[in-house]
Amino acid sequence: METFPCADLQELDRLWMYYSNNRFGFSVQKDIWISLDGILYYDARNYWKFAETYIKFAERIGWAKKSWFADSRWLKYKDLNFSIDAPRGHLPAIFHWHGHEIMDSLFLRLKVCGS
Repeated sequence: METFPCADLQELDRLWMYYSNNRFGFSVQKDIWISLDGILYYDARNYWKFAETYIKFAERIGWAKKSWFADSRWLKYKDLNFSIDAPRGHLPAIFHWHGHEIMDSLFLRLKVCGS
């Protein structure tokens, strides 16, 4: 992710934001992540904080449904909301499953690129 061209990343983000009226996009997700005290650089020492924030993030943007009696229930891909009425930050859904493995890198790259 460190070598992903800033211009390309910013253009992808700009298109998501433009066509969703600023509801979706990587920078929208990054801002939500930061508002939840998310860390932009993952390492083994902050695993639990990262995991806790990731669950809060998924619940906030509608990828997971919080339950008062059990762990959060993650939506299946087919159950994601692909309409403009989806929760702010719901899309793009590249982190829905294993994307959490690159999420911090992408958000850090956005910051480095000025987005």
